[in-house]
Amino acid sequence: MFQIVGCQWWLETLILVALGIVQIYSGIKRFSGLWIGVGVLLIVLPFVHLWAAYRVFQMHTGPVYGAPWTPEEPTSGDRPPMIPLPSPFVARTSSSSSDASPATPPPPPRKRSLGRDGWAGKYDDGQGVIVHLTIPPADSLRQREIAAPFAGLPKVGLVGVISVNNRSPQEVTIDTATAVLHLIDGTQTFAPNPWQGAASDTKLSAFRPPYRVGAGGKLSLGVLFLPGDTDLASLDHVRLTLDGKWADVR
Repeated sequence: MFQIVGCQWWLETLILVALGIVQIYSGIKRFSGLWIGVGVLLIVLPFVHLWAAYRVFQMHTGPVYGAPWTPEEPTSGDRPPMIPLPSPFVARTSSSSSDASPATPPPPPRKRSLGRDGWAGKYDDGQGVIVHLTIPPADSLRQREIAAPFAGLPKVGLVGVISVNNRSPQEVTIDTATAVLHLIDGTQTFAPNPWQGAASDTKLSAFRPPYRVGAGGKLSLGVLFLPGDTDLASLDHVRLTLDGKWADVR
């Protein structure tokens, strides 16, 4: 019981009881039933408050001081369903073929497109040599302007522009005459070499491969010839020769 009330309650109870006794005594002297009733109410009021606090305490905490306790067992409908947990000691059984999800197809090979079916790629050897290849679309004005100076050469279809930035401490040599075109479907074809068997032309001598780029130098006039029916949208990468080694421009 002392867990429910404290010292403040006992102090208030003593005051109310004392006032109730004084009120009853005054009522008896004055033969007033009202005064006597008020005195009785003052005495009873703190005990009514104590009883109400006890009931609230019992509802929230269960049995108090040896009162009988009847725990409520959940019924079968109240119990949650048992969910089996995976055990590290039991081997997992393989799922049936109907539950197996279909394999995700691999992503298509990457390609770099430039404009409408144009193409652009880059190669970086990690040592300061960066090669750029740009092939304008076949029916574009830029393609016609690039191919115009080579109209007299045989086997000229599309023409791509090679640029090299050599930041390495030594000279590098890049050759486009032996280029190989790798397509998205895995096939490959060799780039034509119109320089082979062509008459010497001093106007085009600067464009003839191989190209030598000194240390710290740049090349912006290199060319690569491709067959005229090349589908640039299906071109994956172009393999050139850089210092006698393959260089894949992607």
